[in-house]
Amino acid sequence: MDVVLVGRQLTHLTYTDILQSVRSLNLSKNELTEITAVFHKLKRLEHLDISENKIAFLSSELKCLKFLKTVVIKKNQIKSVALDFGMSQSIEKLNLAGNHLPELPIQFTMLTRLVYLNLGSNYISVIPKTISYLMSLEYLYLGGNRLVCLPQEMGFLPRLSALYLHNNQLTNIPTNFRHLRSLRTLTLHNNHLNSLPRGFLSLKNLESLTIRQNPLVQDFVRKLPVGPPSLQELAVESSRTTVYTIPVRFSRPH
Repeated sequence: MDVVLVGRQLTHLTYTDILQSVRSLNLSKNELTEITAVFHKLKRLEHLDISENKIAFLSSELKCLKFLKTVVIKKNQIKSVALDFGMSQSIEKLNLAGNHLPELPIQFTMLTRLVYLNLGSNYISVIPKTISYLMSLEYLYLGGNRLVCLPQEMGFLPRLSALYLHNNQLTNIPTNFRHLRSLRTLTLHNNHLNSLPRGFLSLKNLESLTIRQNPLVQDFVRKLPVGPPSLQELAVESSRTTVYTIPVRFSRPH
């Protein structure tokens, strides 16, 4: 059963017997300030949306929900996460975009079934080395944060196919990114990059790469005689700030 309680000005969730059978619960656009003990009684819950509330702390009340797969808590005020949140082993999709997180919580890297992680538009400046534990991760959105550097361990995510790192303060890309063999989409625009690691363009499945609004752009394009055969689009910017989207189909020299 699906329950939708959007925009009801709710300040708390009251438990009733009907909630025992709820599989999808949407509480977005309310006035909730915390995830209370009521939530761990929703034993059959699979999908939870608490976006656009006033929650500042991600508690551990969800860890007992064995069927919970999707958690969406966008546009709240979350600054910290319960230490045992990582015990929520069933979660596959987690979206906390638009919160106040100062770092990627190490607890999230314990979610071994996680496929989708969106932490865009937070205040994240640190990615833990344990990010490499997310062996099932396919989609990682970190755009709009305060990242200056990334751990080499990010290069060991075997299933990662989409990585969004635009609108940060990155000055370099880890050399181990060349091991991201499943990567198809990578956004790096609007950073402080002067170069890309050697062997980076050997990624055989890379289809889309954006690097506009970086110091490296002009030199990068000039020195790119041969591109990866999979790359379909390269978005760059000229010195006159004109944005070009280049269909990339380089011919290899004979």
